[in-house]
Amino acid sequence: GNHGAPYLEDHQFIERLSTADLADTPLCIMIDGARKLRNADYMSKSDPFCTCEVVGRPDLFFKTQTIQDNLNPTWNYKFILPGLAI
Repeated sequence: GNHGAPYLEDHQFIERLSTADLADTPLCIMIDGARKLRNADYMSKSDPFCTCEVVGRPDLFFKTQTIQDNLNPTWNYKFILPGLAI
């Protein structure tokens, strides 16, 4: 349902937003974690991190912290994007 802000799982609400609405609406990106990652290191477990960027907006890029030796990292990372003109 509508929780006061558009949520990704609320597809009907997202579709009803106009471009003008989105320009003034901040977007909250939440990265909880990852599970069962492939180990890419030879001598230890991988050191995962996650990156996110808005295509065409190199100023809107963020990266979670790196979690050492972990194939099931938990970041609990939250990033607020300002309203974006589309």
